[in-house]
Amino acid sequence: MKPTLEIARQYGVIDWHFGGCAEGSPIHKGQPGAMRRRGHAHHHPTDILFGHICFKAHSIERVPARLAWHEIAHIYRRSWPQEQCESWARKMARRREENG
Repeated sequence: MKPTLEIARQYGVIDWHFGGCAEGSPIHKGQPGAMRRRGHAHHHPTDILFGHICFKAHSIERVPARLAWHEIAHIYRRSWPQEQCESWARKMARRREENG
């Protein structure tokens, strides 16, 4: 199951953005910035957008549950490496599927 923003906030997420990076395009002000990956978390404490997650997709319905949980993990436990974030994401997506 895909997490809602209310659930994500329990893990330290402030907000999420769709259609590109919330930092915006330096060329087109106000437009989402370009992204190479399907999603990323702003998880560095000095980042002005710390706690925000950006997705390339245009709505949460189009974001795979595991990807959403993976990006939440980057904010929830900043010290975790990619493998640990992925493992936690698999468990959370599966747990949410079982519990509805």
